[in-house]
Amino acid sequence: MLAAEEDLANKGRRASGEARLTVYQTVNDILEQAIRAEEQGLNLKEVVDRRGDMERAREMGLTFTVEHLYYQVVDAAFC
Repeated sequence: MLAAEEDLANKGRRASGEARLTVYQTVNDILEQAIRAEEQGLNLKEVVDRRGDMERAREMGLTFTVEHLYYQVVDAAFC
């Protein structure tokens, strides 16, 4: 048995239906992802917040790259 606030349980049930999953599958997936985040020293809120930051940066036209590769390309372009 798992207890949750009524509004969260209702949102979870709706999300499950939209994804064509059972509530059981949805809850297990959420728990699995939360545990994976914790194993990486994060919590699920941090992961979601960081994802939001990345999405906003992408919408602004920013591109993420490996820093040392960026410097190699800049050096090659200007040397």
